[in-house]
Amino acid sequence: MKITISRIVSSLFFVLIGIGISFSSSIFAATEQSENRYQTIALMGEVLEVIKENYVRDIDESILLNAAIDSMVGVLDQHSKYYSPAEYKKLREKTRGEFGGIGIRVSRDDERKGILVVSVIENSPSSEAGLQDNDLIVAIEGNSTRSMTLAEGVKRMRGEVGAPLTITILRDNMPRFDVTLKRAIIKLDPVSARVVDDDIVYLHLGEFNDHASDSLKKAFDDTSVEIVNSGNQVSAVILDLRNNPGGLLSEAVNVTDLFLNQGEIVSTRGREDGNSRRFNARKGTLHKNLELIVLINQNSASASEIVAGALQDHEQALLIGKTSYGKGSVQSTFSLGDDQVHGALKLTIQNYYTPSGRSIDSTGITPDVVIELPEHEEGSDAEFVDTQLNEAIRQI
Repeated sequence: MKITISRIVSSLFFVLIGIGISFSSSIFAATEQSENRYQTIALMGEVLEVIKENYVRDIDESILLNAAIDSMVGVLDQHSKYYSPAEYKKLREKTRGEFGGIGIRVSRDDERKGILVVSVIENSPSSEAGLQDNDLIVAIEGNSTRSMTLAEGVKRMRGEVGAPLTITILRDNMPRFDVTLKRAIIKLDPVSARVVDDDIVYLHLGEFNDHASDSLKKAFDDTSVEIVNSGNQVSAVILDLRNNPGGLLSEAVNVTDLFLNQGEIVSTRGREDGNSRRFNARKGTLHKNLELIVLINQNSASASEIVAGALQDHEQALLIGKTSYGKGSVQSTFSLGDDQVHGALKLTIQNYYTPSGRSIDSTGITPDVVIELPEHEEGSDAEFVDTQLNEAIRQI
């Protein structure tokens, strides 16, 4: 008995010593890492001071610091990114799908030296003020647009909701005149829809912003009514995700859910097991007993690939086009203190997998029918449907 107890005590003693050594080593390693970190930060400060005092010309130190942050984040992966306050503001507008503006789509008219109103958004300050397609904006708040870039013009016309804006308009056969508007919240509709071959609903989704799934459902309903009112029945749906760079994961799930009754849509896995999530479809779909065709190309990425991959795995759609981009990771945005001062960090936090467990990172989604399709053009009626696509639809 004494021998047994002594051995146990002895074993326990060495175990405790081992734990102590391990624990001490961990503390030492952590302390050493902290010291190295502070030394590196101090070195960066010293480099900054040397540049400020000796470089051949004066340079804004914020440019150097932002470049250092960009380089640090850039080492992680191609999708993680630091956003300056101005960049973060634009990102939030893009994600929300809305901004403070006057409700027009514009382009640069180099021939007439101004900013051309391509189209007026319905129920916007511009439509209420009577602006028309092809109006030429020749001045913004008295500043001539003759040599103004399109980006500068857009920046000047956007602003706080409720703030007034005066633009000078040149219209055919009329003298110049001023129009004063109040900026309002302008919602960007990411969906365009039309009827193809009298009985096919065509839906083009440009991005996955906050309004993607709602806009897609409304566009489908409106186009279906148009088909029925013409005396036909909806036979198929074409969902065009070409050149769609992605957007919100939640909207990728919601859009896919419009076309699935049940089953997994996508799973995400982080660094730790506790960060894994699965997203499943709910009962009820946008369409019943309709053939579904999904168009993708090399610029269909992220959320687009989640939708395409889920529908392909569940055999709910025929994928046509080119192999997609191959972005199989999920990013989250973290505000850095006061984001209006410090900006934000977009960081890769998870990878996603299709229902069958596929990771498409760097490989993409391969369509069922690989063909080169003509590019989607807004307002081009049904020109995107060529002989090959019609043949593919008939083969379903």
